[in-house]
Amino acid sequence: MVNWIKVVRIIWPGMLSFVIMPLWINASTIDSIRLKLSLNPSPPELIDLSIDLSDYYLDQGFNDSAVWVVEEAIQIAQKNKLPQAEARGYYALGYAYDLSGKLEEALKYYENARALFEELGIKEEVATCMNSKGVAAYFKGDFELALQHYLATLEYSEEHQIKSVMANTLNNLGVIYRITSKNKEAIEIYHKTLALSRQTENENMIATSFHNLGVAFNFDSVLDSALIYFDSALYHYELLKDTFEIGRTSTAIGEAYYFTAKDYQKARPYLFRGAQYLQGESNQEELSKTYLLMAQVERDDGHFNLAIEYFQEGLNLVEGTDREDVLLDFYKEMEACYNQYNRPDQAHKYLKKYINIYKKVQSTEKLNAIEELQTKYETQEKDKEIALQEITILKSQRQRNLLLGGIMGLFLMGGFIFVTVRRRHAYKAQIAQQENLIQQEKIKRLEQEQKIMALDYMLMGEENERKRIAKDLHDSLGALLASAKLQLKTFNDKVAGTQDNTFYSKTEGLIEHAAQEVRRISHAMMPDALVNMGLTSAIEDLANSINSGGSIHANAYFFDLDEIQLTDQQKVAIYRIIQELSQNVLKHAQASEMVIQLSLEDDLLKLEVEDNGIGLDLALSERKEGMGLKNIRSRVQYLDGSLEINSKQGGPTICSISIPLSTTIESNI
Repeated sequence: MVNWIKVVRIIWPGMLSFVIMPLWINASTIDSIRLKLSLNPSPPELIDLSIDLSDYYLDQGFNDSAVWVVEEAIQIAQKNKLPQAEARGYYALGYAYDLSGKLEEALKYYENARALFEELGIKEEVATCMNSKGVAAYFKGDFELALQHYLATLEYSEEHQIKSVMANTLNNLGVIYRITSKNKEAIEIYHKTLALSRQTENENMIATSFHNLGVAFNFDSVLDSALIYFDSALYHYELLKDTFEIGRTSTAIGEAYYFTAKDYQKARPYLFRGAQYLQGESNQEELSKTYLLMAQVERDDGHFNLAIEYFQEGLNLVEGTDREDVLLDFYKEMEACYNQYNRPDQAHKYLKKYINIYKKVQSTEKLNAIEELQTKYETQEKDKEIALQEITILKSQRQRNLLLGGIMGLFLMGGFIFVTVRRRHAYKAQIAQQENLIQQEKIKRLEQEQKIMALDYMLMGEENERKRIAKDLHDSLGALLASAKLQLKTFNDKVAGTQDNTFYSKTEGLIEHAAQEVRRISHAMMPDALVNMGLTSAIEDLANSINSGGSIHANAYFFDLDEIQLTDQQKVAIYRIIQELSQNVLKHAQASEMVIQLSLEDDLLKLEVEDNGIGLDLALSERKEGMGLKNIRSRVQYLDGSLEINSKQGGPTICSISIPLSTTIESNI
């Protein structure tokens, strides 16, 4: 089977994943293809070379030549009875039509490929074709149809555990939700994509998920979170040495500073870096959009001549192409720029260009709508003819099926008797084996319950002791300090005016400081917010406490969290985990930003704590694990959860914890 790799198709609001297409071929590779074609290759080799050649033609913009080459390859596969090669040819033909904008033909050949891969039992390629049909529908503008294809792909991929396609399809679902302004749902989907991509160690999709999360949070104007995710995406793209995506993500960061923060100084270097990396890439549309942003920044900052220069650079890249939507953006912004700087002649020039393109787009859309109606009518007529033929065939088959049914009934009866006899002999042996397995399971379960009970009593004792000490500190020592302060004030009142009161002021300050420390320690051991208001309030209180320190900024986010489903012991354990992770960030990470996210998906509670600090060496950390991390692991184990830490030196650190809420934990806390 030929090794194919993923090609990512770019759209402005997010990244859409397009799977199973060959790598783009450079100029030196076309010479290699021609050489191999001259050596009388075998039919399978000839088909592979034809698909590579088609891909080269698509890269050069010769779409008609690409279609012709793949059609020849399909004929070779059919003549030599190579069904898998034929299916690959159908997929390549669908892709060629997709890039040519002929989306009905693309959907047709993707379906041909899917059906043939289904017959061959190659499930991963079946899922890939289903995903590509969704992509084609998306670029047709039919988001409802795209959503149907993506959901069907996701169901098929989950059934057959095709995790690579699951991650791509989830990512595409997130893009659909973003486009349709369902940003909350998009963020949830992108988090699922990120988790699945980490399981499959798909670095490219991990970076894509971080990028799309950055886009989603920037859409909600949550700049701090957007920048954290963009930085994470940039870190992974730099590891992959993907210059195109480094450029695109740098542009996205610049766009965030420009639109969300209106910070032109911070936006400029990222946009300039994006333009540098995008220079020389085949996708010049992305470079043109970067120039458009650079021009808008300079225009809004009062640098008219530089803005016009950037506008013209970007316009040169898209004029003469079929991207009318991008041209409309340029003409509209340039008209506004010239008007702003009192150049009505130039403003009128670009206004006319905008109107002409707009009329052309409207006419094309109307023509496409008419063609679509005609296609639907012809399809309905064909469906009627097929239905009549099927009725005739069913009538002729019914009589034959009755005869075959009688014969098959006799065979089934004989088979049933034979199987029944065999099962009786095996039944006793199975019962003995099952009883043995049940006994072993009981022993294992009892051992596990004993371990959980021991840990339960230990944590319960620890929390009860915390409560007792906190109460003693507040009620006893706190009351004593208040009484001492009152006695000191009474003494000062009696001797007032007879001596210097400097000693009184210092002593009163020390007592007040001691009282504040008692309240702080008591609150840390058992927070009032956790006892009185619940887990989310306690976490928000913890974040506010961190922010008051001034050295780091912490944000807390909650998604679909229903505290009713959590036991008191689970709330306390989760809070202690977050408290310990926060202390680790404050002590060791040297970070300026920290994000705490808590979400509920079905019966699974997911916790993520992420910082933009210096990272850590995981291998060294495992060998020299401190008490804080040991406490975290023991509490996660107690909650029957799982802990995953992702970090590298110099990069962000992400701690992900999953806790099943179906686990029953009895407690007196």
